[in-house]
Amino acid sequence: MKDAGPPPASLRVGRLLVGGVRLAVKIVPASLRKRIEDRIFYGIFNQTRVMNDNYGWRPGQPASYTTRRTKPRE
Repeated sequence: MKDAGPPPASLRVGRLLVGGVRLAVKIVPASLRKRIEDRIFYGIFNQTRVMNDNYGWRPGQPASYTTRRTKPRE
């Protein structure tokens, strides 16, 4: 069987990034890691919450359903 040769550049870059993150996790104190992780989670959560809000619109409802009515229905 032939030797596949060196790994592609993308694999080498990925390994470098993963190795760097693993090293940073060992160096950064746990309390700071937790604050960074919480901040990242909060940002992702807040972004997806805003994107998923429907602001009163519901699929299958007529457009007039979302407008405010000033008079009660008869």
